[in-house]
Amino acid sequence: MPRWVLVDDTDAGIQYNGPWFVHQGSQNILGNFGIPYRSTLHGINTNGSFSYSFRGSRVLITATLEFPAPDGPFWQCIVDGVVIPSIVYTTPENRLRYCEEDGLAEDVQHNITVKASVQNQRTFWFDYIQYLPPVDEPLENVSISVDIPDPQMLFSNGWTLHAPGYMTSLLGSTFSFTFTGSSLTWFGFYDNSLPLAATTATYTIDGGKAVAFDLNGAAALRTGVQYNQIFFQTNSLPIGEHTLIVAYQGNLQTAPLTLSVVYIEDGTSYLSNSGSPIPSSSSFHSSLSVPALTTSGGSFTSTPFFPEPSAVKVGTAFSKLSPASEIGAIIGGILGGLTIISLLIVGLSQRYKKWRQSKRAQPEMAEVGPSFNQRTPIPLSTNSSTEVALVPELAHQRIGGDTHSHISEERNSVHNDIVEIPRNHER
Repeated sequence: MPRWVLVDDTDAGIQYNGPWFVHQGSQNILGNFGIPYRSTLHGINTNGSFSYSFRGSRVLITATLEFPAPDGPFWQCIVDGVVIPSIVYTTPENRLRYCEEDGLAEDVQHNITVKASVQNQRTFWFDYIQYLPPVDEPLENVSISVDIPDPQMLFSNGWTLHAPGYMTSLLGSTFSFTFTGSSLTWFGFYDNSLPLAATTATYTIDGGKAVAFDLNGAAALRTGVQYNQIFFQTNSLPIGEHTLIVAYQGNLQTAPLTLSVVYIEDGTSYLSNSGSPIPSSSSFHSSLSVPALTTSGGSFTSTPFFPEPSAVKVGTAFSKLSPASEIGAIIGGILGGLTIISLLIVGLSQRYKKWRQSKRAQPEMAEVGPSFNQRTPIPLSTNSSTEVALVPELAHQRIGGDTHSHISEERNSVHNDIVEIPRNHER
């Protein structure tokens, strides 16, 4: 199964056209979606573009919006010469998904180009590209994003699902992850609906010395949720396979340990021993309401994704059954089930014979028809939809076809806070 490849804005493979410049850390305090990838952004104060070539089935652009519509910059995304829908937002924020294309042929080279239209020198900021490489062409020594749950991740008792990820408040609960790379960054979140008091957790690499890190949700008091928070980043490691173990040291009254995504440097894009599909990188921001609309024709639709609790591997000792043990357990379960069904059939058959014999011995009774009670139907609840303002398209974005009827043509602004989480998420 493939994993998302991360291409930072500083990557030499990106071709920039125009007077682009690099900033580091200038937008780190913007919003509550976390800091830009590696704290770097490429910006431009006039019209310009950039392009990148890749092989893969899916690609998306993530950027920072400092100046929202209608006064801010506009953008147009083009994949292999075809304009794809762009998402326009009304609130400044980091890590916003500007456009995404899925269903591309894996065995050919693709090109994605983003054209920026800037007015009044309202800077257009670009953060990074993500794409899913071919299954049969694994990439080595690349930056990757690992969504959860991942087949290599093992969660002990105490972990539960809490959007946009997983959390635990159980003292001593642990997490194990075997990965290939040279460093790992853990992203979690703080939610003011959960305890926020400061506590700690620890991590170890390859059985080495435990390293403590802080958990403090005070920042979420004002924003509600702080997404994509870096809880820790390991030191530089020899490129190769490593095992991470994280242990929670808090309790029910302190900030929980949370996990939403993991970044790995010098990683491998393919996990060969997995039978589970990869969640979308944009899965979790697809599950939440976003005051955004698309341009370039078509409408933006999304399907909520929340991993089922059964997807979490639970085991206090992080033990796995051998393949032979698993097969034996499956066969035993099937045979046991068939035996129980056979016994039930025999028992029911004997009871039916006794009932028939007793019925013949009883005098004939008048047959009484069944009574019918009218049921009152339960009315279905109706969900009202909020119309969003149609943001003007770029002149060169207009293509054939009408827009969907559920998008309002009015110019009223939408002032709801953005709650989209630019993850990656969710094939």
